[in-house]
Parts: sequence; structure tokens; C-alpha cells
Amino acid sequence: MPQETEAILSINLDRFERDDLPKRWRKEQADVWANVWSGLISQAAKVPVINLSRDAERVTRAVAADDSGKPRDFVLIEGRRDMTPVISAIAHDKSFTHKTVGGLPVWERTDLSVTRIGPATLAVGASSEVDELVEVRLGMKPDLKITGQLFDRFQALDRESAIRLISRTPRRPAAGFSSDILERITQFITIARSPR
Repeated sequence: MPQETEAILSINLDRFERDDLPKRWRKEQADVWANVWSGLISQAAKVPVINLSRDAERVTRAVAADDSGKPRDFVLIEGRRDMTPVISAIAHDKSFTHKTVGGLPVWERTDLSVTRIGPATLAVGASSEVDELVEVRLGMKPDLKITGQLFDRFQALDRESAIRLISRTPRRPAAGFSSDILERITQFITIARSPR
């Protein structure tokens, strides 16, 4: 994730799918649930071919702000297995165009960019964010410091929690994430705050 990351949200899809709350929510308030779910997984919802509950283990989002303060959303999908079939299907989808960033192939359409940054990991989202994730992965841009406080505190959160959230801003623990969505998911969220 980019070095200027302000908050990280990680969803363990297996654990999330097993919890009673999402099941009840889907059944009893389908319209509310659809908004919450799309708010949680962001651009991951737009990736064709992939069925997140079947094909992915985790969706991780990092939010950073650009120079004007506008939030930027970086999204990674960790697959259960090699993502070659997903990438192959996207490569054959006529609605996507192809480019390379630092030698890695990236597929784009007007609302989504997708690239594979590891055997089982996809970077998805807006073109500029996906390009930056490629540059971070290739070492062309600085990454979160592996020994940095935000990353260390995030890694210390229980990886088996349905949802993990950490933020650099203690007064705004969900910087960049919808407060409405976060209010609705507090029953199964692990939150940590990290001072600057």
C-alpha cells in the first residue's frame, strides 16, 4: 500500500460470510445490505468473472488523500488460488483495453482498472490508484514501511477477525470510509488507532 495511507480496512471474507449478522442483514434488509456491502468492498464489486465469496479470501482497502485532500481508494483482492483464470477472462473481455505499467499488464475500462500484482492478488479500482499500486509493488514508489507504526499495528490485529480497521487519525478512525457504513458494522469490527 502507498506510504501516505491514512486508513486500512481488511475484510476476511470466510469469517464475514460465516457471521450471523451479514446473513440476517441480507435476508431482512436486502436494500440496506447491498449498500453496506458495496461500501465495504468498494471497487472489488465491479470486477467481472470473480465471485468474491467463492474465489477470494480477503479484500483490503487503503485510503489516502491526494494533495487537495480528496480521498484515494486502493483495493486489493487476495484470491484463494492463482488469479490467472480471472486475468485471462478480463484480457478477452472486449470492454477492457490493455496497457503496461512498469512492465506489468493492466486492463482498463471507463469505471475500473485491474492488474495482477501477485500470483493470487489483484489490484483493482480507478486507473491512477491501480497504476500507483503497481509502482509500489515494483519498488518505483515508497511502500508503507514494513516496520512503520501503522503497518505494525495493523498486522497486530487479529487476522481472523471478520473486519480489521486501522487509522492514523485517532479522532477519525475511519478516515475515508463512510461513517454510515461503519456504524452498521461495529458488531464485528476490530479497530485500532495509530498516532502519527
